[in-house]
Parts: sequence; structure tokens; C-alpha cells
Amino acid sequence: LYRDFMDQTALEVLWEYLTDSAVSPLRKNLVEIDDPFCSSVDWGFTNNSIIVSELSFDSVPTEKLDAVKGRFFEIIHEQLQNGVDLIRMASVLERRRLKHLSQLE
Repeated sequence: LYRDFMDQTALEVLWEYLTDSAVSPLRKNLVEIDDPFCSSVDWGFTNNSIIVSELSFDSVPTEKLDAVKGRFFEIIHEQLQNGVDLIRMASVLERRRLKHLSQLE
């Protein structure tokens, strides 16, 4: 169970980094452009006997249905090549820490 918790937390941090703001890689390259691929990018988990991580692209124009998957993988490949922006990642982690602390109050 601890391993599942750690894996899920790591995925939550990764998805937040990739989607949480207008400067995040997926939103910046899929949503916040002149001719967007979708209106938003959202993620979540389904917890059954195994944990399933889900990513959704909302309001994808019909003519871009085939292209959005390819563009997603291009962005992920770019992130792998360029590495994580450590300043942004620190910001994501700090926001998670503050949110957690506020939930404890």
C-alpha cells in the first residue's frame, strides 16, 4: 500500500506540473495557443483493485481528434529531452505543501 501511495503521489505531482497553469507544458501547447487542440487538459485517478491514471482533453475540435494524441506525445518527448523546469517543479511542490497544511487546520 505504501508503494501505491508513493506512486500515486508521484503521478499527481507530475500531472500537476504538466497541466496546472497556463505555463504548464500541456496547457501551454494544447490550450493556450491561437488554434487550440482542446479547451482544457484534466487528469484524475480511478481507484479499484489497481490505480488507473486518466488524462482527458476537453472539447477537442472534430478536425483535431486524430492530431491531439500525437501532439501530446510530442510535448512529452520535448519534456524528456529538455528536462523538468526545477523552479516550476519547486513551485508545484510548495503549492501542494501549503494546500496540505491548510487541509490539516
